[in-house]
Formats: sequence, structure tokens, C-alpha cells
Amino acid sequence: MAYADIYKDLEPYIEDWDLSHYNLVEPVIKPTNMTREQVSQELFKAFRNFYIKKMTQLPQMSKFKRDYMISVGQLLSTHSYLADQMKMPKKLHQQLRDMVGSS
Repeated sequence: MAYADIYKDLEPYIEDWDLSHYNLVEPVIKPTNMTREQVSQELFKAFRNFYIKKMTQLPQMSKFKRDYMISVGQLLSTHSYLADQMKMPKKLHQQLRDMVGSS
């Protein structure tokens, strides 16, 4: 099934027609039992929890995975749209900087 195939079913729920918002982060469709703001908050909470958990698992990862996760963590916590939304702990910023220096 292509995305175009489900368009007719989803069209009544589309609230944001700005194509620049069509990404993996910003909800453009309003579900029937949540507001788009609630969906957005839950997405950011999920991203935050996922990456914070991954950061606790760094010592068990291969060097490649560890370096990748550190890079992604730095990007997400300092230079992205998600940085403000996810509200990553400030302590994480310094830990990521320290990890890059020791990799």
C-alpha cells in the first residue's frame, strides 16, 4: 500500500497542510482521541526516553555504535529542533562532550 492509497481515509483528519511540517516529528493529522499538541508531547517524550536509555547503554556498545549514538545525542541535545522540545538534561550535554573527547 502506498501513502497515496490511504490519503482518502486520512484527509478528514489533516489539520496542517504546510508541507514543510511533513516529517517524522511534527504531527499534521489530528487523531480522534488526542489533540495534535498531545501527540507532539508524547512523541518528544518517547524520543527523549529512547535516547536517554541508549546513553546509559553506551559502555556495552561497539565503538561504531557508541560513536554514532554520541554524535546523534549531541545533535539532538544541542543543534536540532528536537533539542528544546525534548528537554534533555543539561548534564547530558557535558557528558556527551566528555565522551567525544574519550572516544
